[in-house]
Amino acid sequence: MTPEELMKMLREGKEKGYITGDFPVDGVEAQRLAKTLDQQQLAAESVQNSLEEEDTVFGNLTFILMRHRGRNWNQLTHRHLEVFLGGPDWASIFYDALRCPRASNVLTVRTDEVELAETRKLKFQQAIPEYPLLGRIWDMYTDVKYEAKEIDQLRNECFRVKASTTSDRAIKSLDKLIYACDEALGSGLGLFLASD
Repeated sequence: MTPEELMKMLREGKEKGYITGDFPVDGVEAQRLAKTLDQQQLAAESVQNSLEEEDTVFGNLTFILMRHRGRNWNQLTHRHLEVFLGGPDWASIFYDALRCPRASNVLTVRTDEVELAETRKLKFQQAIPEYPLLGRIWDMYTDVKYEAKEIDQLRNECFRVKASTTSDRAIKSLDKLIYACDEALGSGLGLFLASD
């Protein structure tokens, strides 16, 4: 909204009796008021944008099919999938669909980084006890491993979340995880989510 539009709105509000009090509606003082209000509006929008950016999740989790847990990379027994879970994908599943607590909302009196991470992990996983395998993906910067025998349960958890959300982004992101599970099941392999 421009300063001129703002002053027009204020004039109309005063004429209709919605706004009372003494303030200029014409002249130099009115222009100063409009400019001040416009700057305040821009500042408020900037703060809102900063808050929204804080919720942006960065990083990627690369999907790797693997035969043996904990082994070094082996081209014959390990395979990268072409899809990955990006930060916005992760956020759509865990923040939008599952309503997990955001890292900034986890209050703690601990100052040690390891203890803080453990507290975040615990709060995150406690928020979704019915999804223990998805709960392992509590952080974008932590690798996650699933044994071949766990893949079917992970896949089922993904389908349950998918059925309970209306978020298109979450549904597409869950489809990526389901695809990775299908590939792992088809190959009889485990699944490794490697953080980038």
